[in-house]
Amino acid sequence: GFIPWDDDIDIWMPRDDFNKLLDYDLNQKVGYTKYKICTRKNTSNYAYGMARFSNQNFKYVSTDVSEKDVDMGLFIDIYPLDNYCSTKENAYKLHKKFNVLNKKYFFYISGKSNTLLKTIPRMFIHCVLRLIHGNKWNKKIDNIINTYLSEFTNDDDKFVGVPVWELRFEPFERKLFEERVRVKFEGIDVWIPKENDKLLKKMYGDYMQLPPVEEQVPHHGYKVYRR
Repeated sequence: GFIPWDDDIDIWMPRDDFNKLLDYDLNQKVGYTKYKICTRKNTSNYAYGMARFSNQNFKYVSTDVSEKDVDMGLFIDIYPLDNYCSTKENAYKLHKKFNVLNKKYFFYISGKSNTLLKTIPRMFIHCVLRLIHGNKWNKKIDNIINTYLSEFTNDDDKFVGVPVWELRFEPFERKLFEERVRVKFEGIDVWIPKENDKLLKKMYGDYMQLPPVEEQVPHHGYKVYRR
């Protein structure tokens, strides 16, 4: 890969292309049953605003007690690259909107936690959200996100990024994505931003520097087994 210490693959895709991909049913259009594009709409208990391209010959098993079973296998993350306002102040406001919405959806799916003290209030929130949104919020939440994006962003925005991924606030200048180059990645040809070095340094600093030996361990909250 591009980063010597990274242990997975992430794909970023412009929002319009991302939505087209989600509308493309692999099973109906191509007859694939081995692969699945997992989203909140089509995968029960799937919590995230990004998609995962899953090999269903494998079984995903979460090691997080707060996460319910998800019908997913070995996967690649696919993140929608969105317009992200023209000031960092407005971008942060949008990030916070999505952060709150995604946390609510996580509680909507599961009220469990690793301690009883945390489980009690989370279960209360879970029940309230179920009463408010019923059993079909998974069909609506991403439409709400698209509505927010239409209202607060446009193609002239200075910044782009992945506001639906609530773990980090990371707007990038649009100009960093305006040109692309074709490179080899693990034996295949892929398109990447021409300014990939600037992007990676902004996200990770000296991304070619290996972390200390004691930190060179995976931190994923799941295991994957062959079915």
